[in-house]
Amino acid sequence: MYFEFSLRGLLTAFFRKKDIFVSIFSLVVLTGGFYLWHVPQTYESKGAFLIRFGQGALPSVGSADDRKMTEFSRDDREEIIQSNVMLLQSDDLLKEVIRAVGLERVYPGITAKMNGAEIAEQAAVVRLREKGLKVLADPKSNIIEISILNANAVIAQEIAARLMEKFAARQSVIFGVPQTAFLQQQADSMRKKMEQSQQELRDFKQKEGITLLDEEIAQLLAEKKDLSVHAFQAVSDLQAAAAKLQNDNAAMESTYRPDSPVISRANHNLAVARAQLQEQNAGGGAFAARIAAIDARLTFLETNRKHYDELLQHVTLDTENYKLYQSRNEEAIVNARLSQENITRISIIDKPMIPLKPVDTNKPLLLMAILITALLLSLGSVLFLELMNDTVVFNEQIIAATGLPVLAIFEG
Repeated sequence: MYFEFSLRGLLTAFFRKKDIFVSIFSLVVLTGGFYLWHVPQTYESKGAFLIRFGQGALPSVGSADDRKMTEFSRDDREEIIQSNVMLLQSDDLLKEVIRAVGLERVYPGITAKMNGAEIAEQAAVVRLREKGLKVLADPKSNIIEISILNANAVIAQEIAARLMEKFAARQSVIFGVPQTAFLQQQADSMRKKMEQSQQELRDFKQKEGITLLDEEIAQLLAEKKDLSVHAFQAVSDLQAAAAKLQNDNAAMESTYRPDSPVISRANHNLAVARAQLQEQNAGGGAFAARIAAIDARLTFLETNRKHYDELLQHVTLDTENYKLYQSRNEEAIVNARLSQENITRISIIDKPMIPLKPVDTNKPLLLMAILITALLLSLGSVLFLELMNDTVVFNEQIIAATGLPVLAIFEG
């Protein structure tokens, strides 16, 4: 169908199909507005490495002849930096980072969604590399910048920190420092063993109700001493009271008859006092019960002292071993740096921080893009429908279709 591509033709088509135009335009705008309103917030944590080359990579040792370096061309530098960029985006490295942080912490619900831990882990790696990780490299400045995007600010910072940590460790392995990786593994093993010993000690303390065994024993002994003093004082007081009652009874017997109520009451009081004294001497009473409980607790603590000391010794020994391997690992790193001056090295110049604000989604720009898209789509739909319509509107359409002039127009 012939269509007049002019302002008049466009306006005519627009007004004839204005309902379709408004419907499509409104649908696109509402859909875009709904997306902007519900778009999830994303946090970005950034970090940066400096790639050092040649003599700037590590301190040199030995004589001047020993310090001859391999010079790197610009192409070599770019190639090395690009290799580091690819290493940062490698599946193995990202998988280690996800395992260190926790799969469900990085992407909650992904395991159930993917129906399997292995598939979910691989999907998380792909998602992190394609949507959650940005690596920017500038060969001119020898700087590699990384940024991690995540819905949780703390998780974003943790992923970035773990990535930089794992990348530094992988660099040591790649560039000929196997002893560093070995010692790091040993240090990690010792750390896990130390944490296990500490957990066993905590579990034992919680199960048996022990905090600090020696301090608890000292406290119980002090309490027992005080209770013994109070118990002795109580016996002395009861003895004095019984003696006084006995003397009073003797005095009253010379005055009152034996069957007198006064004598009966006095004898009863004396019997009660003697019974209390006998009970106290036999180990009864509140003081004696508490002292017995303290003795039982002391016996229990002394029985478990050996096991407690063994657990405490394990914690001390494992802690010292961890510190030893950690120190040896740090020394190995220093020695390796002193002996490898012709390789690239990295330095962390910007540690990842927890972002305080989400990433700016630039909603005004997106809204403008939505409006333009809605306008173009609705106009395109109107023009397409108009082209498909056989209705004649202008004389030019008849002339173009028949090649004959229009002599008259009849309006129905």
